Amino acid sequence: MSDIYDSVDEKDNQIIADIYSENAIYFKTAMDLLKTSYTIFPLGGPVKSSINSSVDKALLALYTQSFRLFRSIIVLCKSGLALEALIVFRSLLENTAYLLYISDKDSEKRLEHYLYSRDLSNKVAREEFSNYFPQSKIDLNQVKIEYENAFRYFKEKHGEHITISDIKKNYTLNAYKAIQEFGDLEKIYKTFHRYISSIGHSENLREFIKTGYIPNKYFLELLPSDDKVKICLVYAIMWHFLAMQKLNELFDIGKNKIIGDLEKEVDILFKNFRDISISENSRKTKEVYVRREIKKE
Repeated sequence: MSDIYDSVDEKDNQIIADIYSENAIYFKTAMDLLKTSYTIFPLGGPVKSSINSSVDKALLALYTQSFRLFRSIIVLCKSGLALEALIVFRSLLENTAYLLYISDKDSEKRLEHYLYSRDLSNKVAREEFSNYFPQSKIDLNQVKIEYENAFRYFKEKHGEHITISDIKKNYTLNAYKAIQEFGDLEKIYKTFHRYISSIGHSENLREFIKTGYIPNKYFLELLPSDDKVKICLVYAIMWHFLAMQKLNELFDIGKNKIIGDLEKEVDILFKNFRDISISENSRKTKEVYVRREIKKE
């Protein structure tokens, strides 16, 4: 019964099995990380009494979101939906950027900046959603209070006569600003975020509709050697590992040995990933599956 959601065509079942088989090393490390990160904070379980500050709770919330996004990426990649997994990976990039930014230094001030930026930016969206779905029970009075408090916060910092548009343009925090001070991570964020945004906003249709492999036929590509399965899994592993490592360090959880062993596994995986010619492997596999498809025609 669980397989019914993986495919809508019987022939896809074999391709999905091949995806998992061909990328087994990536899925293994991803699952090792997922299980290890769960042992650090069993999600849904009781929160340690030592986690009581606003900063601690915010970081735990961001970590929880990182875990859920990472798990979603594994499931989507396993089902051959690598493009959709990349779209989720964009959220993981943003989430981790905020987690690293807030936890790096001056955490209380940075959390304050993050929260006020959110309250200022999300007012209209929350009001519109509440008006359309009254059952959502969003407290619009609270939304208004949070918005006014945020406006006051930015005026106190940047001048009484500053406008909302100036604040949003120049002073609110976003994920790209948050990751800018993290060197190589900024480069990875920038590279992936722009490319994935073009897919997520349906501006890059070439990635969804493939032509040329089978004459006179359009089809949605689902292949085991799709570069994007490997790319998405490897970089999602890297970013979620950073979140887990940071939480272990901040809360002194004492899982250093387990995380150290996993870090070696992640490093080897990343090195091997960078050393192989994934595009060449993908091209050969595409030819095999296209020949198989043409033969059926």
